[in-house]
Amino acid sequence: MRRLIQVLERVRNELGINGSELKGVGEVGAIGLPLAVKNAIVDKLSDLRASDVSVPAPPAKVWNAIKAAKTAG
Repeated sequence: MRRLIQVLERVRNELGINGSELKGVGEVGAIGLPLAVKNAIVDKLSDLRASDVSVPAPPAKVWNAIKAAKTAG
């Protein structure tokens, strides 16, 4: 069975962009995180019928959305 490190040793950057012949792979995971947090906040506040909370969502913004939903409904 081939191991991951054996596969990675064979992958080469033919473009020669950097000296270590590696390509960036760590950026992709950070893109969806803020939206996942936003969806979790909106999902949790859906019982209150709170308005949509935009990202970034500091605690004060979430708290204001909760207060506005309670006074409206």
